[in-house]
Amino acid sequence: MKRIVLSILFTLFLAGIYAQDYTPWRFGLKVSPNISWFNPEIRHMEYKNVDIGFSYGLFGDKHFAKNYAISSGFFITHQGGEIYFSEGTYEVVIDGTGEADTTDLKIRKYDLQYIDVPLTLKLRTRKIGYFTYYGQFGASFGFNIRARADDEYHNNTSLKKNLDISDFTNLFKASLIMGAGFEYSLLGNTAIVIGLYYNNGFINPLDMGSTDDNRKISTRANFVELTIGMVF
Repeated sequence: MKRIVLSILFTLFLAGIYAQDYTPWRFGLKVSPNISWFNPEIRHMEYKNVDIGFSYGLFGDKHFAKNYAISSGFFITHQGGEIYFSEGTYEVVIDGTGEADTTDLKIRKYDLQYIDVPLTLKLRTRKIGYFTYYGQFGASFGFNIRARADDEYHNNTSLKKNLDISDFTNLFKASLIMGAGFEYSLLGNTAIVIGLYYNNGFINPLDMGSTDDNRKISTRANFVELTIGMVF
């Protein structure tokens, strides 16, 4: 996975060098509903359910050839998911006062919010009628600005909602991005953008310590999003 990320970054770096002879910029804004989930990596945890989230923000494309561009932006992303924990106590669980506890956690529903900055390569076709099609891939880097959760327990303790779990969530995240879509031309350089993207996280978003048999609690956070935007 690290080799893939380094290869992508190296490709974008070379593209940036050649981009010096080109000046066209295009800017836009987007809103993207998403379906997000966790992929647990130890047997004590299981996928439970997806979460519906969204992202929004600004993006810019710097063309280094007519149909090729480096794309970046600034987005606020809401994502989450539900995890089922097998019976047993865990080193880090949050009670209603925000103190560390070892309650017998059963299900945790996550609501995480990030600032994301992607760096991707966009490959565009020639204009076909009013449509231009594109493919896009690269990496995204971000940091957590809010972390909340709802907890349910094996011992039937009442459900605890909207817990602040910031101290038990990793600050930084990184992920691979792959997507495709189209632009529908309106007037001049203005176009409507619609795309479908897959975001594959490769950094554990949780910092919950270990299980009672010393297995580190680890998962991966992924989502699929539908992008709807306007580019100028």
